[in-house]
Amino acid sequence: MIDFLTKAENNDNRLLIDQFRKSLYINNEQTKGNWWLRVENMKTNFIELYKSIQQTQNKLPKMFFKFGAVHTARGTSSSGFQEVGNTVYELSNINQTKSFSVIAFPRYIYNEKTDSVEDVIEKEDVDILEFTKSNTWTLINLKELFQLSINNKIRLSKDINDYIEKYDAILIPPTTKYSTKNY
Repeated sequence: MIDFLTKAENNDNRLLIDQFRKSLYINNEQTKGNWWLRVENMKTNFIELYKSIQQTQNKLPKMFFKFGAVHTARGTSSSGFQEVGNTVYELSNINQTKSFSVIAFPRYIYNEKTDSVEDVIEKEDVDILEFTKSNTWTLINLKELFQLSINNKIRLSKDINDYIEKYDAILIPPTTKYSTKNY
């Protein structure tokens, strides 16, 4: 591998190869439990891209990005680090713009082997996902839910409050198939 990277290195490939080497190092560190390098790399890459676009457009860019739910959350993740989503949220506050963070996950899974739909809801999500249906998309506006709870003096569970603190919405798709590996 090192031989290939050395032979492939030229001006056109340098950035790609540098990022690949960095990725190998970060992944190796993750196997040792050092998650912070990955998070820091994502934040650094996001900020560099943001600045680059801002300079070329000479205005604040509008951005859409997709990460896993852990990385799009506001605040601190379970790994104990401020995530990319928190960086985006803080940047939007500094720029007096808006950010919108969505967590999406399936509730209903179609099992081809048994020809049945399985409800894979987790115990802590029962209250918030009570009205989702297997045949339709469901979007739960967490900001609106929070405001309704205040207006109607309704106490929300700790799990629902955790979602509200980290995301603006929850998106639940209709029944989906089990993921399959393509390799």
